[in-house]
Amino acid sequence: MVLPSLEVGGMERMTLDLSRTLARRGDLVSITCTDTAGYLAGVAHRDGIPLHVVPPGRGGRGLLRHLRELRPDVVHLHMAPWLKTALGARAAGAPLVTTLHGVPENVGPMGLRSMRLAARATRHVVLVADSLSEWALERLRVAEHKVCTILNGIDVEEYAPDGPARDLRGELGIAGEAMIVGTVARLAPVKNQQLLIRAVAESRLPGVHVVLVGEGECRA
Repeated sequence: MVLPSLEVGGMERMTLDLSRTLARRGDLVSITCTDTAGYLAGVAHRDGIPLHVVPPGRGGRGLLRHLRELRPDVVHLHMAPWLKTALGARAAGAPLVTTLHGVPENVGPMGLRSMRLAARATRHVVLVADSLSEWALERLRVAEHKVCTILNGIDVEEYAPDGPARDLRGELGIAGEAMIVGTVARLAPVKNQQLLIRAVAESRLPGVHVVLVGEGECRA
């Protein structure tokens, strides 16, 4: 697994969940961060998943050297430097799978060209939502047979209601039987929590509470 860091976020959580599932199945899994280890690095260490922090370096030489030494059977990329990782995977003789978790912002002509070159060197491109297909097929010009959509899975047992959940209702001043509509996500325009707030307000349903959990630029 290659990604920028294990800071708190949906992409990072998904990468950890996938890594742990593969490890339980008997696969050897390691995580490489190209920026910093991040807050969730302790979870990887706790679960016995090797974690490396490897800045790509000039021309991607650091990442290339790391992947060549690691000799993986498959390289799975999550929004880290794509072309540099593709070069490293090729040097290691491993196929590259890339998961696109969103549309990169402010991509100029050179950046788009770099991504198109990387896409040509990628075995499969996984989308976490069908809405990304236009970006992948038309903007990046990825061959259609390479693209598939796999929605992020959630282990619902981790979020089963319990005592602390009822205590939290009390802290928020919400009655025990009241309906709560919540979202856990980065507070950013792309997540569009405002749409949820407007929808609940326009529904005029009595006793409905909206709870937003997260940090980001849109925090009041």
